[in-house]
Formats: sequence, C-alpha cells, structure tokens
Amino acid sequence: MTAPINDREAAAAAVFVSRQAVVVHPDGHRSTAGGVVVVENPSADDIYSRNLAEDFHRRFLEQVQGPVTRLGYAPDQDAVKNPDVTVVDSTNALAQRVCDVLAARRDTVVFWAARGPELIAFLYDFQSLPTCGGQLTVLGGDDITNSLIADARPTTKYSNLTLYHVAHAVPMLDEPNVQAKQFDSLYEKEFGTQDGMFTDGWPALGFDALNVLSRAVNEAYQNSKNNAFDRATISSILHSGIGQVHEGIQGVTGVFSFNGAQNSTRVPLNKPLYVVHDTDTGPVIAMKCGLFAIGRNVTEWGGRAQHPCPRDPT
Repeated sequence: MTAPINDREAAAAAVFVSRQAVVVHPDGHRSTAGGVVVVENPSADDIYSRNLAEDFHRRFLEQVQGPVTRLGYAPDQDAVKNPDVTVVDSTNALAQRVCDVLAARRDTVVFWAARGPELIAFLYDFQSLPTCGGQLTVLGGDDITNSLIADARPTTKYSNLTLYHVAHAVPMLDEPNVQAKQFDSLYEKEFGTQDGMFTDGWPALGFDALNVLSRAVNEAYQNSKNNAFDRATISSILHSGIGQVHEGIQGVTGVFSFNGAQNSTRVPLNKPLYVVHDTDTGPVIAMKCGLFAIGRNVTEWGGRAQHPCPRDPT
C-alpha cells in the first residue's frame, strides 16, 4: 500500500478544521469548526467512503467535542444499516438537510467522504436554497481530485463556497523532492500540460506503487537463492515489509518507511498529506505534513501559528 490509510487522512482533516479558521460567517468573520456534517456513500460496496466517514467522526470528536451529523447519499437505496447515518436518495434532499444543520449552527463544516462527482451535483442544489444563501465550507476527502476541481470550477461559480480537499500529492504546485521534480518533468514531456490528470497526485502514487512492487520482486529474488521464486515469495516480502531499513524507500510522493513495531498493516509511516484550498484564482496549499524525503519530515503546519502534524505510532 502506497497511500496513507483513511485514519491518517481523517486525523489530518480533523486537526485542520479544529485549528484553521475555515468557516466564513455571513457577517464576514471567520472561525474554526464547532460542528460538522459528514456526508458519505452508505452503499455496501463503498467501503472506502464508509470507513473514511467513521474515522473522521471519531477523530473530529477527539479534537472538537462538537455536534456531528452523519448523512448518507444513496440514490439506489442500497445502504448499509447504520443508526448514526440518516440516508437520503437525492442531492436535493441532501442539500436541504445540510442547510437545516447550518441554519441552526453557522460554525458547521461539511466533511465530504462521498465520491467526487456527487459533490458537484450537491453544490448545484445547495446554492438554490434561500435559507443558507450558498454560505458553505466543505473539506473533501482524497476522492475530490485536483482535476475534478479544475474541470468543474465550483469556487468560480459559487462565490459563497469555501472549499478544501485532501491530496496525496500536488504536482506542479509543490515538488518536495528530486524524484517529484523528475516525475513532473517526464509526465509533462510525455502527456503535456493539457492532460486531465496533469495536476493530480494519482499518477505519481501509481508510479510509486509500481516502484515498491519492483523492489519487492528484487528482494524476493535475491532472498530466494536456490529456493522457489514465485508469487508467494513476492507476497511474503510485501507482507513482511519492503525496504526494512532505517531510511525507507524514497518515492515521488514521499518516503516509504515500513519500520515500527505497531506497523503490522504494512502501510508507510507518516506518509505525506496535503490540504489544498481551492480558491477562485487556483489551488493554494493550506496544510502540508509528512515524510517527504529522507531527512525531511514536516511535523508542523500553519505558518506563524505552528500546529503539530498527525504522526503515526511507531
């Protein structure tokens, strides 16, 4: 696995909305989040969305102890039963539910754990509700991609929308190591700047995944000696932790360090994460945390008011 687990993403998102003045009130003043509406896809086959929503719910309460409203959008009614989640079957009904919560408490943020395209439909319906006047702050999970925002341009269409999203990498906006610079240059040369995925972190993450797999193949082959070298051997190397060295493996999206007594899930420790502010003039990095390069671990964020980054247990 090359991406951070959902719990790390949720921890970063919860810390961000509890420390950063992300909510813009009708009178113009800003505040941190006092409450949250978590929107998810409650369908049985979307484990990612339901898991991210659960993790954020728990992490938010650790930071804020404010009210949490869970809403599920399931147009096909194929929803997993959860007493904490109120399910609606249309984005119009979802928008009305969110507006009702905001009308009662203006310092509420929407955490979007559902899928990216559904957010665009929701925003369209929300803007038509006179009670809320389109005043809304959304922090989206990593399924809200840079390319989706660039294509839909919601902050240009909706002046009262404040939009953030979590990303694993932000090509061309931040190149935190030599490998990232080289990858961006090669990608631009091969596909051009007009490619739909040019500003997304997913190609870089996929490249890193293949790099980790190739390292596993090499280690498995070297360790096999005269014994069998097959799929099971490679799987064993991946399970035991590829690159079991102090520094880890340097990738485009950060360092892949699998060391640590509690790291039984074999996910990289302190994998980099960004929170990107999607403004009407373009994306701006609002939070940056993680092990970006060997010897370069970003452990604080927030400009002058330094806040600690979430750290994985070791």
